[in-house]
Amino acid sequence: MQSGQEGLSRSEARRRLEEYGPNRLEPIRKTSLIYRFFKEFIHFFAIVLWIAAGLAFFAELHGPGEGMGMLGWAIIPVIVVNASFSFWQEYRAERAVAALQELLPHNVTVIRDGQAAQIAAAELVPAIW
Repeated sequence: MQSGQEGLSRSEARRRLEEYGPNRLEPIRKTSLIYRFFKEFIHFFAIVLWIAAGLAFFAELHGPGEGMGMLGWAIIPVIVVNASFSFWQEYRAERAVAALQELLPHNVTVIRDGQAAQIAAAELVPAIW
């Protein structure tokens, strides 16, 4: 770890902090829940399903009675269920990260230049193997 019983020197810790950046989780972006929910209707898979539904309705116009309209109407609930599930999973993941951030310590004890010191957890640097 390129460290000994004396711990890291303050200059080495500062260098590693500059190289690797602070030791913290990225903050969760604060956008409205409604915006995030409706955003689930325009990602790649949802757009493919919207196109499929549109093509089914178009085919129904040019060949009525073949059941393509019913297929188009069947695709729309699939889009809604997929968007709802994706939104719910993302929401739960963000809540888990927020809960994890609450559990993390704000200060840690390290050895710098042979002496124990209290530092902010964000200033903790990685060991080099």
